[in-house]
This record gives sequence, structure tokens and C-alpha cells, in this order.
Amino acid sequence: MSNSTLSLVPSAPKATAQVREGRVLEGTSNNEEGQQSSGEDVLDFIGSSPAFKQLFSLPYSLEQSVSVAIHNLGDTLLLDLDPGDQEIVKECGDTGKSDHSLSKDSLSQALVTLSEAEPQNEAITLVHSLIESTQPISKRKERIVGVPYPEDQIARFISTPNDPREYLSWKFRNMNLLVGSDAFVYRPPEDHAAGVSVRIEDVQLLQSQIQLHQEMQSKSERDKLSYAQVTARSLPQLEQGNNTELSESKCQDAVESVEEKQPSGAESDQLRLQSCLVSSPSVPIGSLLSQKPVLRGESPHSSPISTVLDVYLDNIMANVPQLALCLQDKGFVQSVKLLNTDQIPSTLLQPSTLDTSIPFQVLHGADDAERIFSPEVMEMNASTLLGFLKAQCTKDSTTYLLRREAGETAIQLYDISAISTQRQQKWNWWLAMMSYRFAHRLRSLSTQTGDKALSRSFRARQRSLLTTSLELLDALADMNGKTHESLLSAIRENLADSFLGGTVDDTIEPAESKNQHLGGIDALRHQPYSSVSLDALNKSHDHLVEAIRILWPSLERNVKMKKRNDRSRAFASKKPSSVKVESVDIDDDSSGDDENVAAMDLDVIDPVVSQLFGLHEKLVDVLLRLAEIHLQNYYSSSAMQTLRSAARRISDSLYLTNLIAEKSEKASKWLDILQLQNAWLWEHCGHFARTFAMDELWRDRGHASGDDVVSVILDVDSALKHGDILFRSHNQEIAALRNPIDSLFEKSGGAIGLDNLSGVADVSADGSPLSEVCIRDAIELLNKQRLLQREHRRVLVLSSIAYGRAIASYKLASLSNDSGQYLALLQQRLGDACNETGKAMMDEVRRLLTAGTLSSAVEALLRSAEFWFREGLTVFETCNDLRNAALLRCNLCQCSKLRANAMLAPSEGTGNHAEKCLQEAVHQLQSAHQSLGQRDTDPPTWDMVSNELAATLLVLGVRRRQSLMGNLPVLVRRLSPGEERSVFEPMENALTIYERARNYHQAAAVHYQLALFYTKIWTCQRNETKTREKLSAAFSHFHASYNFFSQNVHGNEPTFCLLCLDLCQLYSSVSGEEGLLQALSRCLDTAVAFSIRSYAAQHTKSSPQELSLWLSQMVTLADSVEERVFKILRTLIKSDETGKYKEWYRVGLSCKTRGSVDASLDPEVQKLQSLHSLLESIKGMM
Repeated sequence: MSNSTLSLVPSAPKATAQVREGRVLEGTSNNEEGQQSSGEDVLDFIGSSPAFKQLFSLPYSLEQSVSVAIHNLGDTLLLDLDPGDQEIVKECGDTGKSDHSLSKDSLSQALVTLSEAEPQNEAITLVHSLIESTQPISKRKERIVGVPYPEDQIARFISTPNDPREYLSWKFRNMNLLVGSDAFVYRPPEDHAAGVSVRIEDVQLLQSQIQLHQEMQSKSERDKLSYAQVTARSLPQLEQGNNTELSESKCQDAVESVEEKQPSGAESDQLRLQSCLVSSPSVPIGSLLSQKPVLRGESPHSSPISTVLDVYLDNIMANVPQLALCLQDKGFVQSVKLLNTDQIPSTLLQPSTLDTSIPFQVLHGADDAERIFSPEVMEMNASTLLGFLKAQCTKDSTTYLLRREAGETAIQLYDISAISTQRQQKWNWWLAMMSYRFAHRLRSLSTQTGDKALSRSFRARQRSLLTTSLELLDALADMNGKTHESLLSAIRENLADSFLGGTVDDTIEPAESKNQHLGGIDALRHQPYSSVSLDALNKSHDHLVEAIRILWPSLERNVKMKKRNDRSRAFASKKPSSVKVESVDIDDDSSGDDENVAAMDLDVIDPVVSQLFGLHEKLVDVLLRLAEIHLQNYYSSSAMQTLRSAARRISDSLYLTNLIAEKSEKASKWLDILQLQNAWLWEHCGHFARTFAMDELWRDRGHASGDDVVSVILDVDSALKHGDILFRSHNQEIAALRNPIDSLFEKSGGAIGLDNLSGVADVSADGSPLSEVCIRDAIELLNKQRLLQREHRRVLVLSSIAYGRAIASYKLASLSNDSGQYLALLQQRLGDACNETGKAMMDEVRRLLTAGTLSSAVEALLRSAEFWFREGLTVFETCNDLRNAALLRCNLCQCSKLRANAMLAPSEGTGNHAEKCLQEAVHQLQSAHQSLGQRDTDPPTWDMVSNELAATLLVLGVRRRQSLMGNLPVLVRRLSPGEERSVFEPMENALTIYERARNYHQAAAVHYQLALFYTKIWTCQRNETKTREKLSAAFSHFHASYNFFSQNVHGNEPTFCLLCLDLCQLYSSVSGEEGLLQALSRCLDTAVAFSIRSYAAQHTKSSPQELSLWLSQMVTLADSVEERVFKILRTLIKSDETGKYKEWYRVGLSCKTRGSVDASLDPEVQKLQSLHSLLESIKGMM
């Protein structure tokens, strides 16, 4: 019947199972929805769906041999197909790849024709939605930069199982199964009980299956007993035979043939079961292991029953009620049939089902239709066989082989672990390979499960199986001399992988550091194995090192033989007769007799080189992660050792890459990986040096010195260049990696490098060179620094070089999904290192200027500081780090100020040197504001730049005032309007900035400087209006400054006294008694600055040196204030008519001569106290 719609029906009442914390919980049927069973059962079987299908289809595949390996995992049996059996080769695949027959691309292409024929067909729309929603997702982690992990180089030794599409929990009878299924299943999100599996089948093949089935039905078939009947009779004898060694003949005699009337025809599902548990190697081995070589891609011709059973089991295991059968002819889907799961045995191989004339059809099978097999009998037989395996395979950590030869009904179960102890080569080889396959199956399970405890258990058993493989291969080497180098290395690699699977270490915490603001090495998790514990990393490191040690001699032999063959070919080309080229055994891992390969060339060396490169890549990643942990915890010795080892391994990887340099695609991919690892290596070196310079814990806890840091980085550089001794490569990329680009070396003209860590660079903005004497003096001066200062500077230079090399290596790597985040991080760290190096140089300049030393070395050091600041500014602007770029401009501003104060000017034009330097400083700060754009971008940085800009503008205005006016006479002080503007405009701009920032203290200081400027120019204006204007401005600024400092005297006593003296002088210059009284009042206001309270406050918060300086200043100011007070009083007395001012003068003299002070105080303090009493006495008279 044709139908244009596709409906999903709910599943039949079947028991479901869930995996939870390593156990299978029996669920409920649809009749008991919402209720869960409280019982908890142990997981009985784990295996791939082909392994279970082999067991379930035993009665229907007598013409084929069957081999299933079983491994006991405590209470759970792990099933896998025997890779030595030709009938299951289709199950084998390359390691780490999923090769499912039904994929998104293939199904989409197949549906093109049908979609064009039925564009509005709802069935086609749904099938397309199935494709989009059920694609398998790889569990393998990828690096943040997109370089994949190395592929395991093991597929040529043993075919390892594929990762299944998904693992399904299946409750079969009274057993709990976990099945790795490749079925393509769609489950609606809103109703997981409803679902449909999608399957593509070739119409011609199914039609031939129908014809074959009809031919088989016409033949007479002998009746067969069911598993249940035969096992019921044989089990007591098997239990009795467990205590003795049973030979094959005794086991066969112990099984009775039970004949019973069975249904005839297609439902004759019986098989005489003959089982034997072999505990000794008495069974002929040669008949059990196939000697025919396995060819990938071969598959046996399936019987009709096996075909239908395969489809039926896929739906039963997935617990879906429907099958969407896509009929394909000549590569295109011609029709889609929808049928229920219980209709598959009777409907799948029917001519009406294979009719492709109808694009879509929902099939409804007849109730009386003949079934090609009986699901009930099939399940009964399978349950009996699984129960038999559960009862017999009871030894923990033991491997068994279930074997049935083609055309026979006898099934043998062999204890391979017991047989392998008899040192028989084929059994040892088989068990070693099966242990290897089981380990791969467990690796897949450990990545699929979400239960951490179960995942750890699987990884532990995986390591046990891999260790067993190693032991068996060692035993084989003792027997036949075969070393199996490549296979042993592959097993070691898998052991290392078992420790690198994500074991989080909660016990390793980074030590507390004083430089957390630097953004530690954990600021960005860009490296592999970031969540792996320290212990796991160390164990994986040991396995990888051992794998390389095993395989490297094989490479050396092959390279030596290749060179010999190359010489033979070259010699043969010069002669008319050909010379036979020797061959060499490069694969010691083969178990057959073919041990020689001809024509040693690049294609023969490539597998060993590829495997070694993969090992080296993982080892370098592990070493770098170990170095990261050691650096976090101040393990200096371990960190230095791992950095040196990583450099040597990268050098070895370069050697391997050079061997396949002719294969440009693979070599280019490898070089990208190596460039990235080289960038990580130099990043760690830079971080080591950077943190050592800023964190004292490296000396206290790490017991390291600056020479140790320099030594390890020089060793890293030497190890990377070691390839020059081993090989000469014409590949420019290999040469660039061995000799990384050093941008600082190029920009400094060779002055900065690993062989010169002084940090002195003769690079100026104007390009004028310094004399060699200046540079030599600067280097000698730096070498005379104290040890800690010298080491601090050297390791900072070293960190800058290391970060620069990391950036250069990273840029050379071609990364597909590089977001630029890691590059920006490296650039930020380089800028930080350059900034700290420049600060170290600038501090030395400050020290020299403070000491009054103006030697030739100052200019060289100042130029070097500017060079480092400019380099840091360049990289910060490149990575768009606006905040740090603004801070670097502030440091450049400080350099300009130092240059202005030091008067380091050329011989010509020295007069304007300071002003040019200050203008350059202002330009840098204005550029910082422009880069930030607005205050909301970064308010703290904006305010800091603003305050620095205001201070620079104030200094610029004061400098111009001093240069224009200085100590010139009054008549010569007249300035042009332009000159006046050049002085007060910078000051007013500074005042505006301070007021906006609410920095009232600095605003008062600007007011004071403006008042001083107007005080000097108001008397020499061209007219009275201008005179009054300037005088008014002077009073205005004085009063603004006075209002602030009068309320904040403590801490600003010298400034307040100077302000009052200058304001007093201005008032005194204005004629009249009122001006003199105002001047006297301002002098009397300074009494609070000379009080004992001010002294006590200063004594509390200042050091002895600061207190002594403060006292010296205040004593000097006290003399000036006292002198000014008496001078004003004498002037007032001259115009005194009432005698009031004489009385004030008499009181002042009396206090000065007979004032009472504390004799216990210092003389300076006594003088301040005496002046305070004098001022207060006069003030009390006013």
C-alpha cells in the first residue's frame, strides 16, 4: 500500500536498560511508565554489534567459521571478533577512525534522485532530518589552534576495532548488555520511545537473496537440536569435567545427541551444541588459527537468514519500533519502505518490499505471513549460549576463544591465557593481539562513558591488557628472536595515551606568587593535556621515552641501508650493466616468514619515521605540560630539565621531518606542528625568565639563580641548532625553525642577543649614532651593578628574546582555525618584558642623575630605555592592547622628562632642548588619550594618563616662564602676547585636567604657579587695563590656592608658608594700609604650620631623614616669616596715629625675647615653637 506520509509509532512493550555508574538498571515497559525498578544488576556483556550478531546467528551460518574472543572483566565479559578470521575482516579498520557504512554524505547523495522525483514527499524530508541530527560526534579533543593529534602508526600490524556510532544498553532476557552499535537511528527529542532506524540496501542484492532463499527452501534440511536442549544435557558433564583435564574426544563423548520433534521448514532453528572447556594445550593449534593472509575489504556472501537477522538485531538492540529501508539501485535511492520491527522476519525479503516503482510506502505485513526465522527460537538459543559463556568464563583477567569451524556443529571454548603459559608461539601471538584489541575497545568505552569511576576502571584494565601484550611479545622475542619493534612502540604509545585521557589532578595547585598580575601561564589553556595530573604525565613520559628507545635503532638501520642503496644506484647509473640493490628487513613486527623487502626507498622508511614523529610529538607535548606545572610550583631543577629535554626532542623531530622532506604535504604538516611546539617551548623559556625577575620565591623556594636561567635558555638554543651537526637540510622552513628569527637582534643592529644580554642598544628616534665610548661605558657601568640588579636586568632581556622567538615561530605555523588569541597573549607578554627591561634602564638613569653623575653612559642608558619602551609600545599596538600601550607612552614621557632635566642636548640648539623634550612628552600622552578614545574605555588608565599629562603641561609652563623671564630686571620682563600665551596656556590646560579629575591638591598647585606668573608680569603691562587685569588674575589664583592649602596645612607646611609669603609680597606691593594689613594677616596665618602639633604629625609619619629635611626647611621659612612680620609692622608704625601698631610691635618683641619654650626639645623645634607663640600673640592683638 502506498502512503505519502511517514508516521513514527511508539515502541512495543519492551524492557529497556540504562547505564548508570557502571551498572545497568532495568527500566519499565510502556505499561508501567514513570516507575523504575529498584533492582540494580551488574553489566554482563560488553561488545560490538557484529560480535553479538555472530553469536545470535550461529544456527544459521554453518557454512562459515566463527571466532569470538571473550575477556573477563570481573563480573563483565568483553566480546570482540577474532581479527584472524577472514569472515570478519569487514569489522577491522584503521585505528582512531570511524568507518561507518551509512554517513551523511553518502545518504544525501543517494537521495538526490528521489528528492527530485518527490520534492514534497514528507518521508524524504524526515530522512534528511535524520541525517542532520544523528551524525556521530568525535570524542577526540582538538587543540585550540587546530593542529590534530598524531595518528597511531599501528594499523599495519593488527587491525584494531572501530569506534562505534553509539553504545546502547540492552536488557536481553535476564542479562544486561552494552552494545557498540553502528546502526543509524533517529529518536525524536520529545519522545525517545518512538524512533526509526535508517538502512540502505541494494535492490539487486536483496533480490538475489530472495532467489537464494527460495532455492534453500526447496532442499531438505536435517533437524537440529536447540541450544537449550543440548546445553541442558551437557552442562552437568561439563561441571564434572571442570576438575580434570578433558581432551577434545572426551568432551565430545560426554555430549549426548538428543533428538526431538521440531518444527520443519524455515523455523528449524536447532543446533547440536558440543562444548568443551580446554585448560591445556592438547588441542591441535594449527586447525584453530587461519594461516591465510587477511585482505582488507573482503566479506563473505551472507545467507538470506543472516541478512534479515542482521537488520532485525539492529532494531532490537537499538529498541526502535520501525525501519526506514532505503532501496538503492545504481547508486541512487529509488524508494523508501517503512515497516515495523516485528515485521522484519516476514516482510523484508518479499517481492512487494523490493518494488521500487512507488517512491514511498508504509508496509503492513500479514499476520499469517511465513517468517524466515523465529525470533523466539533465536532469542532462546542466544540466551542459552550467553548463559553458557557466563557460566564458563569466570576467571578474572582471562581471555577465551569461542571457535566453530565451517561446516561443523561443534563449538569449542578455549582458555587462551592458560595455553599461552606453555610458550607456544601462535597462541602467544594471538593472545597478545587480542589483548591489544580488547584494550582498544576499552579505550573507546572509557571515552564514551560519563561515569568517572567507571572510566578509571576501564583505563586501569586497558593498561593491564596492554602490559599483557608487552609481556607476551617479550616472550615471543625470546622464542623466535623477533623483536617486533614497531608494535612494541605502538603498545607503549597506547599505554601513554591511557594516562593522557584526562585524569584531573586536584592535588597539584600552583604555588602562591607575588606576580599574579602578570597573567600566569594558566591564563590561557592553549596546550594539550592541561587537565592531566602530574603523576599521569610522568608515567606517560616514561612510556613514550621507552617507545622511542625501542624504535629508534630500527630507523637508524633503515637510514643506513637507504644510504647504501643510494650509493649502489648511483654507481649503477655510471655502468652499462645494472647493479642489484640490496634490501633490508624494516618490519620486524611481522609474524610470517616474509622478512625481506626490496628497493629500500623513501616509501619504506616513511612508516617508521611517521610512527617516531607521532611519539616525539606526544612526548614534546607532555614535556611542555610538565614544564608548565614545574614553573607554577617553583620546581626550578625539574623545569630546567624538561625544557632541555623538549628542545632535544624537537631537534630529533626536525631530523625525522628532513627524512621525508620530499613529501611536501606531510612535511609541511609536520613543520606546522613543530613550529607550534617551538613557540610553546620559547614561551615557557620566556615565562621562566620573566617570573624569575619579578618573583623572589624563585630564589627562596626554587633555589635558582639568574645564571641558571641564562644557562637553560642557552642550552635550549643550542639543542635546537644541534641538527646542524646531524644533517644539512635545504628546506628553508627547517632551517628557519633551527635558527629562529630574533626581531630584537635585527632592530637593535645586533646589539641585543643571546650572546649580549646587557640590554644596551644605540637606537634613537632621530637616528643619530652614539660613540663607542658611550656604549662601552654604559655596559661597564651595568656590569658593576649589584648581583641581584644585574641578574634582574639580564633575565628580563632574556625573556624578551624568548617571547620574540615564540611569536616568530607561531607566525610561521599555518593554522586553520587560529583566532589570534594565543598570538595576542604572546605579544602582551613580550610587551610586558620590554617594558620591565626599559624600566630597569630608566631606574639606573635616575640613580645616576640623583647622585649627580652626568657621565657619557647616561645618554646610552636613556636611549636604551627608550628603545625598549618603543618595542613594547609596538607590540601592544599590534595586539590592540590599548591600556598597556597608554602605559608605555607614559614611560616614554618619563624618559623625555629625564632627558630634559639631564640637559642631554647636542652641541647646537641647547637652549630649546628642554622645551623640545617636554613637548615630546606631551605628544606621547596626547597620543595615549587618542588611542584610548574616551574615558569609558578604561577609566583608571585614562585618569592616570590625564594626571601625567597635566603634570607635564605644568612643568612645560614653568620651564617656559623660567626661560622667558628668569631673573631679569622688572623693566625687561615685558612679554609679547604670544609669549604670555605660551606660558599660561599649558598651565590652564593642566588646571582644567586636574579639576575634571577632582585632583584639588594639584589644581591648587597650578593656581599657585599661575599666580606667580601673573605676579611677575602685572607691573610691566602696556596700559592700565592690562595691569589691572593681570593683577586681578594674580590675586584670583592666589586666593584659589590659599583656600585649599589653608584647609590642608598638615603635610603641606612648607608649601603653605611659601604661598603666604608670596601672597604677602603681592599685598605689600599694593600701596595703602589695607594692603599691609592683608599682608600681615597672611604671614600670621602661617602660625599653624609652626605649631608643635604639626611637628608631632610629621614626626609620626616621616622617617628620620625626611624629618630632618622638613625641620631644615621650616627653620629657614621661620626666619623669613619672622623677618617679614616685623618689616610690615615697622612700615605700619610709620603711618600709625593711634599707636596701635606700636603695641603690636612691642608684643612681638616681648615674645621673641622672653618667650617660654620647652627646653627639652631640639633647638630647631624650639625655634618653631617660639615663632608660633610670636605669631599667635600678634594675631591675638588684631
